[in-house]
Amino acid sequence: MKKIYFILIATIVIFVSCNTKTTNLSQKEKDRLELQSLDSILYAVTDSFNADLAKKAMIKYADFAENYPKDSLSVNYLFKSAQLAQTLNLGSQTIIYLDKIIKNYPDFKKISTCYFLKGFVYDNILHDIKNAKKSYEEFIAKFPNDDFVDDAGALLENLGKSPAELIKSFEDKNRNKQQN
Repeated sequence: MKKIYFILIATIVIFVSCNTKTTNLSQKEKDRLELQSLDSILYAVTDSFNADLAKKAMIKYADFAENYPKDSLSVNYLFKSAQLAQTLNLGSQTIIYLDKIIKNYPDFKKISTCYFLKGFVYDNILHDIKNAKKSYEEFIAKFPNDDFVDDAGALLENLGKSPAELIKSFEDKNRNKQQN
């Protein structure tokens, strides 16, 4: 199955670079076409996740954003890179992409999600409680009306707790609710 994906990608890349209609396109337009082809393959409905293809896409999206930072698609591609890095459990790389979005695209429509995801990645992938706490608190302070504020608060409350401690905490809360 992996071979089919790579053959398909290679064929598309060759077709795009050799097609007479694309010979007059700029490199940026060719890169955009390649990413659109990659998108259609990566997000096609299949019964399995292709980690190699996801890594390739993650890098290509980030490269586009790096090469064309003022392009309207760059921030979306950088966000896709962050999502793929998170899916691949590449915590440090996810944080790098999210930080680039936060620094370079503060008006991005999903900026609050980027702040929340930083805390989530620090918490669940990197197991860095100090930075998770800092990120969740920053998210809550910057976006107090966001839909995920309650979730961030609950995650903050449970940072560093073992599964046994979490179960006990939930049982205690349920007991208190039933008594009231």
